[in-house]
Amino acid sequence: MWLFWNNDFYEQTSISISPNNRSFRYGDGLFESMLWKEAQIPLWKAHWERLQHGLKILGIQLTSSETFVQKTIAQLVYINHLQTARIRLMVYRGGKGTYLPSTDQGILFIEAHPIIQSPNYPIIQS
Repeated sequence: MWLFWNNDFYEQTSISISPNNRSFRYGDGLFESMLWKEAQIPLWKAHWERLQHGLKILGIQLTSSETFVQKTIAQLVYINHLQTARIRLMVYRGGKGTYLPSTDQGILFIEAHPIIQSPNYPIIQS
């Protein structure tokens, strides 16, 4: 599977993120889980607004536009040969830092995985 990280596409097994990364040490970031179906994300605006609101509260700056993120998700779904997918979009604060962050710049990380249906956990259709 392919993923999008730090402004490029990578094979899932080809990247590593330092354990010294502030986000992974302190949870300094946020994510959205979304459904991709029929070439779009239902409730996209709600997801995007929630993401923007959370970033504002955390003081993380994402320079990627809404259009860029939408197009990137579509490309990721395409290169992973998926029709429907579970999208996990994460934005975390780059850099290091312990108590105080060294930067407010956000890093975009996007995954797309096939949806595995389960009778115990149906997908909510909107």
